[in-house]
Amino acid sequence: IILTSYSDQQHAIPALQAGAKAYQLKDTEPEELVKTLRQVHSGEYKLSRAIMPHVLTHMRTQHEPEKEKYYHLTRREKDVLKEIASGKSNKEIAASLFISEKTVKTHVSNLLAKLDVADRTQAALFAVKYHLNGEMTN
Repeated sequence: IILTSYSDQQHAIPALQAGAKAYQLKDTEPEELVKTLRQVHSGEYKLSRAIMPHVLTHMRTQHEPEKEKYYHLTRREKDVLKEIASGKSNKEIAASLFISEKTVKTHVSNLLAKLDVADRTQAALFAVKYHLNGEMTN
C-alpha cells in the first residue's frame, strides 16, 4: 500500500508496476484509508481517483508503439489491409482494387512484414484491435 502526497504519473505508475495493491494520497479521509486496508487485505486493489487518469493514459500509450506500425504502410497496403479485415480473398481484393492478384500478394507480404504479424488473420485482428477500418481510407 502506497500512502503518499504524489499524485503524478512519475510516481504512481512505477509504484503500481512494482506491485502496489493500493495507491492513496495522504489527504484521504481516515475512514477511506481503513476501507483501503480492508480491501487490500481481502485481495482487492484500491487506487486514488487522482491517479486514475494517469493509469488510463499509461495503459493507452503502452499500445501506441504497436499501432504506429500501421502508419508505415503505403496507401495501397492500407487499402489491402482494409480488404483483408473485411474478409476478402486475394482474388476479391484484386477485383475490388483493380490490381492483379500477384500485386495483392506482394502488398500482403509487405504489410505482414511491416506490422510484424505472421498471417492474414493476425493482420485482420490488428486492424480490428486498433479500430483502423474507418481510418484506413486515409
